[in-house]
Amino acid sequence: MKTVPVTWRGRLGRAALDTLVGVAIAGGALLSIVLFVTTGYFIVLCLIGIGFLALPYLTRSVRWLCDLNRRAATRSGVPVERPYRPEPQEIERDIVGWTRRCKWILADPATWRDLLWLLLNCVVGLVGFVPAALLY
Repeated sequence: MKTVPVTWRGRLGRAALDTLVGVAIAGGALLSIVLFVTTGYFIVLCLIGIGFLALPYLTRSVRWLCDLNRRAATRSGVPVERPYRPEPQEIERDIVGWTRRCKWILADPATWRDLLWLLLNCVVGLVGFVPAALLY
């Protein structure tokens, strides 16, 4: 069996690529922190009626980030299904429909799973800064 010698350029290129992947993961973790805190804040504001205005938009952003990570997991060989309940068809385009949409969002267990995942991603994803910090 013949082994191929690894040059310093190959090692440097691999180290640079690993560092970029770590920074990308850490960037996702920072986005997770922002989305977790903002979504939690507006869920609390739903109690007084103000949070209903921003909650659908925030939920769309949270689900986008979760879908992005699901696609990354699928690329590594672990397929992850989208667990969301289907959106009700009878939602109107007025304030009553808006509150029904928020009720649908808050009643979906996958929404709460996504928020827990954001919290976990905040903690674990920040480990991605370690390779970049070691370069300095």
